[in-house]
Amino acid sequence: MQRQGLGEGGALVLNYYQPWTYAGSERFVQLAREELRQARSQAFVYVADAGLRSVIDRNVRLPEYAKLALYEFAPPMGAIPISPHAVRLSGPSRIDLTRLVEVLAPDYVRSHFPAADFVEALDTPEFRRFPFVYDIMDLWDEFAATPWGDHATEKYYVERADVLLAVSQLLVDRFSKGAKSHLVPNAIDRRFLREIAVCDPYDLRAPKEVLYMGSMGGSWFDWDLLRLTIEALPDHRFTLLGSARLPPEELNVSRERQAHEHMERLGAMPNVRVVPEVPHDELVPWLRRADVGLIPFLPNELVAAVSPLKVYEYLGAGAVVVQIGMPDIASFPGVRTAHSAADFVEYVRVSDRRVLSARERLAVDRFAVENTWEERLAAIDRIVSTMK
Repeated sequence: MQRQGLGEGGALVLNYYQPWTYAGSERFVQLAREELRQARSQAFVYVADAGLRSVIDRNVRLPEYAKLALYEFAPPMGAIPISPHAVRLSGPSRIDLTRLVEVLAPDYVRSHFPAADFVEALDTPEFRRFPFVYDIMDLWDEFAATPWGDHATEKYYVERADVLLAVSQLLVDRFSKGAKSHLVPNAIDRRFLREIAVCDPYDLRAPKEVLYMGSMGGSWFDWDLLRLTIEALPDHRFTLLGSARLPPEELNVSRERQAHEHMERLGAMPNVRVVPEVPHDELVPWLRRADVGLIPFLPNELVAAVSPLKVYEYLGAGAVVVQIGMPDIASFPGVRTAHSAADFVEYVRVSDRRVLSARERLAVDRFAVENTWEERLAAIDRIVSTMK
């Protein structure tokens, strides 16, 4: 087939959510940005806009997304062009997915969610002509709500995939297909790293700054541990930056209400400030001030399957990370892994970016530079090349 659309290295992504869900910090948008920076064209078909249509309309016109061909899924098996580049590639009208994949002629097709909406298309001869990569981001069976698809849908994706990528060793082991399974953890954006790595001079007299950034609305968030830590360390300043809001497709009204109540109670404490969620690029000043980065999650199988993006960004900014329940990141330089609530509190108490040894500081800096999305995309390219 003569290549008409995406060009060398182009991927067609079939995703449940639009790229900028969760303030644009997710793996699927980070990979897309890296591909676009390497002058690749990428096509992205999403099912749910997560209630952020105004964000989509703004972002598709930004220069950095000029070669993103964004489409909204149109049941039963179509796509509606949303971005200017999508219109250039396939025209202004709704297009059948089987026709779209032929027009775009991608190097491969990639999915980050086991979305039931795409099963019919993935089963067609047109899609089977292109390598299919299923990228497993989470242990979806442990989620309270999975609007994209159930266990049977994920079983189809795993069996249909030519290659499986997984963000953690637990997920590799759980969904192993032998040589077709590959560990590809999360990472940090190299440009973002340059911005957060330039730190202000340390003031050892100032209170220690402890940061949590990210979603606080999931069943995996340990509010009791966070409250215990804050109460035990009144001389530390805690910033909770994020939201208890989940996309409307995953809404649990009771859990969201409880999370908001927790945030209000903690926010009333004198050593706590609660900051609403900001776009990913606006995290820079908060990260540059942080001495300790928190990951206060419940130690269970769902958490053990996670590769948290925040750990790379905390470390990239030079903060010491205190976490519990994630074996994959326990060996990272600069990470302190607790095995109990008492451990967690003590690690926060004794940890501080300002007193790291020169040797550990060098190891943390090297780790951040070596774990970028540029490196992850190169790894995916190598994996995909074996399928051709």
